[in-house]
Amino acid sequence: MLMNYFQIAFRNLWKNKSFTIINIVGLAIGMSISLLALLFVTNELSFDRFHVKKDRIHRVITKIESSTRGTEISGINTAGVGLSFLQEIPEIEAMVRTTQPQRGFFTFSDENFNNKFILYADSSFFKVFSFPLILGNSETVLDQKYKIVLTENLAMQIFGDANNAMGKIISLNNKDNLQVTGIMKNIPLNSHVRFDALISFNSQDTIKDLGWNGGWQYCTYLLLHENADVENVENQFVPIAEENINKYQNESWNYFLQPLVEVHLNNTLDWDISSQGSITNIILYLAVSFIILLIACINFINLTTAASLKRMKEVGVRKVTGATRQNIIWQFLTETILISIIALVHAIILIEIFYLWLTWATGDISVLENFELYNKSFLQLAGVIIFLIFSVGLMAGAYPAFYMSGFNPALAVKGRIKFNKGNSITRSWGLVFQFSISIISIICTLIIATQLNYLLKTDKGFDPTNKIVIPLTSESTMDKVNILKDAFLGIPGIEKAGASSGIPGRGYTRNGYLPEGLSDHIMIHVLDVDYDYLPTMGLEIIKGRSFSKEFGLDKDAYLINEALALQLGWDIPIGKTIRRGGEHKVIGVVKNYNFSPLHVNIEPLIFTLKPWQGYEYITLQTSGMQNDFKSELEKKWKSVVPYEDFNSFTLTSHVRKAYNSVKGNMYMLLVCSILSILIAVLGLYGLTAFTTRQRYKEIAIRKVYGADMKKIFNLVSSGFIKWVVVANIIAWPVAYFIMDNYFLANFAHNTGIKWWVFVLALVFSITISLLVILVQILRLSRLNPIDYIRYE
Repeated sequence: MLMNYFQIAFRNLWKNKSFTIINIVGLAIGMSISLLALLFVTNELSFDRFHVKKDRIHRVITKIESSTRGTEISGINTAGVGLSFLQEIPEIEAMVRTTQPQRGFFTFSDENFNNKFILYADSSFFKVFSFPLILGNSETVLDQKYKIVLTENLAMQIFGDANNAMGKIISLNNKDNLQVTGIMKNIPLNSHVRFDALISFNSQDTIKDLGWNGGWQYCTYLLLHENADVENVENQFVPIAEENINKYQNESWNYFLQPLVEVHLNNTLDWDISSQGSITNIILYLAVSFIILLIACINFINLTTAASLKRMKEVGVRKVTGATRQNIIWQFLTETILISIIALVHAIILIEIFYLWLTWATGDISVLENFELYNKSFLQLAGVIIFLIFSVGLMAGAYPAFYMSGFNPALAVKGRIKFNKGNSITRSWGLVFQFSISIISIICTLIIATQLNYLLKTDKGFDPTNKIVIPLTSESTMDKVNILKDAFLGIPGIEKAGASSGIPGRGYTRNGYLPEGLSDHIMIHVLDVDYDYLPTMGLEIIKGRSFSKEFGLDKDAYLINEALALQLGWDIPIGKTIRRGGEHKVIGVVKNYNFSPLHVNIEPLIFTLKPWQGYEYITLQTSGMQNDFKSELEKKWKSVVPYEDFNSFTLTSHVRKAYNSVKGNMYMLLVCSILSILIAVLGLYGLTAFTTRQRYKEIAIRKVYGADMKKIFNLVSSGFIKWVVVANIIAWPVAYFIMDNYFLANFAHNTGIKWWVFVLALVFSITISLLVILVQILRLSRLNPIDYIRYE
């Protein structure tokens, strides 16, 4: 019997090719989005859950409350915080600090190996985290200075065979000689802590100078004892913070714990060192994917119901010849499940296309680097596939199966089945639902695109165009910074060169300072620059003057930005002093610029001429000529430091990377918009086909009495356009609420919601609807009215 159902199903699907293709396309789109979202969400929710002690590991979060700057929450701490907590709170079993991922190069056998995921970490790292070691003792691999643990991939890259790495000495940045004491498995993609090399924390030269109010650049993780009360631990943070930092400054620094498994999905922090996911995005993607699958099923119902007019006699004949209602239901369900199977095959192909397109469209694979297709076992994926096949088949086929199986056989054979008004209204509201989702997607995409354009093109206080950045990773290159600058300036087209400890786009570190007039220290961002950096960046001095070689005392002087002058209430800041390791006079005020992403407001900043560890970047201003600067720059680099590899990137690309998550969301939503529009158009096509089939005789009579196609077009379209307008009325406030509360609210600088996005969505939805209806009317124009009224 089952085989017979499938044979008849194949015959009917082949006979109605256009109907079959439309249904397969609609369901394939819905399935692909649902399966992609399911894999993505499963991957996002799995972050950091492979750690054995995950339930006891917490990250220390800093909450800074200032009367002038408001509240700021950060996943970054100073180096002394975790150490004090470990020493004074008995519920803490272990503590580990890690740096931000750093660029550098390793040298072995006179060959350099560049890497951008180098971390420094405490010796307790492998006690806290469950990153498996292949070789080495987890308790001793990082217990002394200048020890390093390599991932398997990096060890093979440097030594050819991971087993040959143990005990070998490699040089980092031509400065520190590190002994390989451990080899570990490659870091899982679902880990928020990413590194290729792990160096003992005390290998940093400046670590002895770090306390509570300096070196704001570390992540701190605590491993609590079993059954430890998290709230009790957090309460003990208060007196420790008061003793070590709060009593020395006029800001309140409070600390609380964040469970490890929540780190990746928390996107509410103002400062963090790792890429973040978003629980809001997960909910959004699941909701959108389910809705797209749902409207694909609604389309299927509309199209199948419309096609039922052709199959009334078939159903009637089957019933007359003895088929039961159950037989009819199973026949139609078999057809829908068969279509679901075919659609699923095409859905898997579409998944690959969507993934490749998103990677290409964002221009940076890092947007999707934590998402790996088909990372589930075969049985898990097979379970998802079987679930999709049967759920979609049942959802899409249940209504037409039960509806058509209930036809009166005598009326069905004569083709006199009446379709009541209630069914028509239900299908119309289905169309409203489809178009509402499409319009919401269109509006949200337009608003995100507008905001992204604003983020990239708005005046940030500096112009990143025509600027090339060259990282200085080793001490020797830092020592030769002026020689390198002079060499680069000898290249035609290189106009200016300046050195700094950081570059704008991601933010700078901060330290504790005591400005004149205050009794307590405050934490302020700091950037170390040379004399030429501000002119190279085009930063404007609005009060006082910039650093100058003509003034010897400028070595100890400071520049501040407008935000700091405003926070301190300094109307005349020139001549004021700020203390940190001595007294420093303010000689000028720099116009505010966005050194951090536009998610946050411009914060106070100090400029110094004394780099803590040396200048880390050279920034070049070019003439904008279409020169191959990279090859020329590399030649000059090799002439000064022949033993080191050359790296460079444009400042524009660096700034754009800060908004990759926004860009990725925009393109993902764009895909959803295009697909939801396509499905809605298919739904409109099905509904117009259904309606016009019901009105064939009416339209034929009108044509006989002289009605032209324009009048028939107006007759048919008027009933649909009103529903499209209703869909817009429903979609507008929903889209506004979502964008205003859950997207634009995340940006300190935003473009707002423009009125024209709603008008554009309305015009587009009406235009596309009219085009679909026009296709149906043109098809009707070729029909002979006599064929439909000859028996009346």
